[in-house]
Amino acid sequence: MEKKSARMALGWVLLTAVCVAPAWAKKKVGPESVWDPGASEVTALREMCAASDPAKTRSCFLGGMKTGGASREAQEFAAQIPEPAFMRSFADGGPVGVAYVTFPYRANENQGVFLVNGKPDLVNVDDPTLLPKADLEKDSIYAALKAKNPEATLWPGDRYSPGHPAVERTPGGGVHFLVDFRILNGCRACEEIGTAFFSFEFDEGGAFKGVSLARVEDGRNVRKSIQANAGLEFNIRLKADQSTGYRWIVKQPPDAAVLSFSWRLYNAPDPASPGSGGEEIWGFKAVGKGKTTMVLDYANPAKGAAEKAQEVTYDVTVQ
Repeated sequence: MEKKSARMALGWVLLTAVCVAPAWAKKKVGPESVWDPGASEVTALREMCAASDPAKTRSCFLGGMKTGGASREAQEFAAQIPEPAFMRSFADGGPVGVAYVTFPYRANENQGVFLVNGKPDLVNVDDPTLLPKADLEKDSIYAALKAKNPEATLWPGDRYSPGHPAVERTPGGGVHFLVDFRILNGCRACEEIGTAFFSFEFDEGGAFKGVSLARVEDGRNVRKSIQANAGLEFNIRLKADQSTGYRWIVKQPPDAAVLSFSWRLYNAPDPASPGSGGEEIWGFKAVGKGKTTMVLDYANPAKGAAEKAQEVTYDVTVQ
């Protein structure tokens, strides 16, 4: 029983271990705080600075950033994080920005997202103390998943791809960030059985108002709605790892008079390894007004339709 409880708590323990909020300076951060070294440069710096004393590793890494040409702003940003890290990308979300951070010494979950320039100056989206766990447990979909999979735990979702978290401006000038967490069946390498989305909410002045549960999706059977304007293109993003043999396949195509397929591409994980995850991006063009439904299955063609891992249904309205 004790082993089972330990496994169930593992996801939260890992999140807690990496979410110490540093004391940030009041100066706003932006694109000038980004450091964009090559992969070989990061690898060389990581190996050079590896030490048994974490404090020495961090100070060495900061010194290596300076030698490697990182801007003063990039160095100042990295200096505020209590472990070796750097901002690799920045996105403007209005009153609050999104800092994409790489932690080169972590074996797993080495990508992070911080919401910056608000009040407080920094919000770590992977701080478990911010999540309304009581509301999650009351959600009917989550409760059903938990009933079937008692060891289900929350783990960080996509912290790498542009567009994650999704940014939504509110009528009053505030902003919401929709952050996804994977629901895994007991451990980091276990089956993904669903996704929980939490809304990190800020007012027009950038003051952090808190976090609310947006929705929970059953990972095996998801239904989404899309609205598009005739003549325009849009795309959908689907988590995938083609190294496992699984890929997204059209089960039910859309009405060709309403929607046409344009292109698809696969973003492989880096480094590529089975189970590490990537994504497929599908592009469509809204060709005519109307409504249509399409269904995609995530399956391994070699194993047949019975082996599908997930099904997503899209209800598309073209105006």
